[in-house]
Amino acid sequence: MKKTVLIVDDDPIVRLVIQRMIHNLDSSVNCLQGDNGAVGLALLETLLNSTDAIVVLLDINMPVLNGWEFLDSLEQINFGPFNKLQL
Repeated sequence: MKKTVLIVDDDPIVRLVIQRMIHNLDSSVNCLQGDNGAVGLALLETLLNSTDAIVVLLDINMPVLNGWEFLDSLEQINFGPFNKLQL
């Protein structure tokens, strides 16, 4: 099973540092980045039919769609077996 980490944070330096830390631990992990919750949701929706194990690292204070709004929006998305998504 492929592993994907979705990093959602409005600070590009934080996203870069997290991505490098993850790749230092396991270079096979696919890292996706979003700079706000709306972009993060769009990226997550592209993974709906994927068999990847997905971990979301989510900032709370962001423009456009903050972390709390992102979590509220997750309830409207059908992920099928929800256990493949970890927050």
